[in-house]
Amino acid sequence: MAPCKISSCVFCIGVISMASWAVTHSDAEADKLAYEIENSVMAANTAFTVSKDCVSVESYARFVRIGKWNEVWTGADGKPEVRKVKGKIWTKAIQKALDEHLTVKIPYSSKPYYIDAPLVISSGHALIVDPKAEIRLKPDTKTCMIRNQHLFNGQKGVVSLGENNTDTEILIEGGIWTTLATSVDESNGNNSGYADSADSCLGAYGVILLHNIRNVTVRNLTIRQCRAFGIQIGNASHFMVENVHYDEHRRDGVHVEGPAEYGVIRKIDGITLDDTVALNAWDWRICSITFGPISHVLVENITGGPNSHSSVRLLPGTKNFPGGAQVACDISDCVIRNTSEIYNFKMYDQPNELVDFADPIGNIRNIHLNGIKTSSLLNMRIRNFKYRNENEGLIQVGANVDGLSISDVEIGTSDIETPPSDFRLVDVGPKSYTNTNGDPNDPSVWVEVYSPDRDAIVRHLKIQDVYFTRKKGTNYEKTKIPAINLVRIIKQKVNSDYPITTPKGGTGKGVLIP
Repeated sequence: MAPCKISSCVFCIGVISMASWAVTHSDAEADKLAYEIENSVMAANTAFTVSKDCVSVESYARFVRIGKWNEVWTGADGKPEVRKVKGKIWTKAIQKALDEHLTVKIPYSSKPYYIDAPLVISSGHALIVDPKAEIRLKPDTKTCMIRNQHLFNGQKGVVSLGENNTDTEILIEGGIWTTLATSVDESNGNNSGYADSADSCLGAYGVILLHNIRNVTVRNLTIRQCRAFGIQIGNASHFMVENVHYDEHRRDGVHVEGPAEYGVIRKIDGITLDDTVALNAWDWRICSITFGPISHVLVENITGGPNSHSSVRLLPGTKNFPGGAQVACDISDCVIRNTSEIYNFKMYDQPNELVDFADPIGNIRNIHLNGIKTSSLLNMRIRNFKYRNENEGLIQVGANVDGLSISDVEIGTSDIETPPSDFRLVDVGPKSYTNTNGDPNDPSVWVEVYSPDRDAIVRHLKIQDVYFTRKKGTNYEKTKIPAINLVRIIKQKVNSDYPITTPKGGTGKGVLIP
């Protein structure tokens, strides 16, 4: 069979009238909600102060051991290069310091601090690393780099916040953390983020893994060349992630799982090859420890990296457990503001093929997007992003939503004078995309990536102040985007030519209710 072609007629597009959504002139509600979230989180976390019971890991250098191994890096010619390494392994030294003192400091060193197992941090403890000190995961370790003590696996049933020996008052600050994913194709054996070498907690998939926690802060650090989620947080309340830079990161940046409430995620920047910030109340079982609602999260001052997959995801759903228990994994009362170079806001259902899916799809309520600035949206058409059709909107809604407010948006570019005629700010409706699983000639191995047979019902959509900006010399011209370019309704159609053309399409539709 000849390679498949992408069809442009798999779904119908409808442009809606002004009566279908409201134009609002103030987002005072978002400011009030953000203030409430920030005050609650700050009050919970500023009560924790760094203890005077403080020690440097240098005092535990006698527990350091020497090891030898190989590392794969990219050579000057761009090809993989094997380097023989003889290094100091600090795992036992750092862990013993954490076990015996409330605050542990790791000073700058010209050589990396290697670890070959997760560091485990307990309630009331702080790990403070010099901002330029590099902590490396030894090749083939396959675990996270640091985690809290009392993880609780929620794969078998509903989990409630604060009911399972929750770890509290933890601070992780500073350092450059890397699992040695030294290129897009090379991970040095560290493809996962297991909780331990036995992978005893299914769904653990983070570099920094914080689950079953309250009053926890992660701040002022760099995550460099890692394959797992940069920071995986779940079953959590009153948490803060602040001032984190991603350097050639290969997966999600900050990945939050339900249940979770009252979180602040801010000052995040750099290159991530997946979602910069993900609020995944529901998720695939292989990469989520717990499942449940997410509410009252403030995400602000987020800057994506150039030519990366920088995006913000909201993934609701319904989790069905073995034995029949069920939990609604809704997302509500969140403010996402002041973002730059985020090319996509994702609010759609995305099952793991036919193996793991939400039934029914999830609900999103009272979400505010404010201060969105990007030049990536219109330039991305020349990029080959996986699972993406070229004319998709900046904000894609394929879930049930009640209350979505969008304001102060600037779409900029240096390549074109005006937005293309098919540009839309918001898509409402299900998506369809065919993954060929690497074999474009064998449809038997192809799968649907999204949920094209599910309806998406959106109520109370409010939009204001959406502009197209273009640089002219040293100045910027700012033109308001017409209402007709703001919202598109998608109605899927079954593709009668499948598999000659793709995607397969479906029967789902978007519904917009004022």
